[in-house]
Amino acid sequence: MLILGLRRNTSFLLREPRSPGIRQDAVGKPWLHSQDFHLVTPGGVSMTRDQYLGAIESGRIDYAIFEPGEMSVRVSGDLAILRYRAELEATYDGQAVPRSAYWHTHCYERKGPIWQAVWSQATAAR
Repeated sequence: MLILGLRRNTSFLLREPRSPGIRQDAVGKPWLHSQDFHLVTPGGVSMTRDQYLGAIESGRIDYAIFEPGEMSVRVSGDLAILRYRAELEATYDGQAVPRSAYWHTHCYERKGPIWQAVWSQATAAR
């Protein structure tokens, strides 16, 4: 049941690659990310929740393709960790990010009935 709830909260990851739903879900559902959410991008840029969601909303970050593979999930109490490899193509600050594979690790905390992302990191896959 815990994993189903977590997957429901992160279902935007499973949308079609070019779906505008990725942007709409991330920006339209800010409760998916905790107030103290922190992202580290493959380029080493560190972003807060407001910086990340603002970059998506403004188009500074624009995911053209996001195709996640099989996800591994570890749950312990109110903490869950998701790990998966994804194919990604995007535009970041006007610069094309060519399609490539990345490892993603997301840490979630359960706050009441809702799982919220607190840390995320992506690393180029080799």
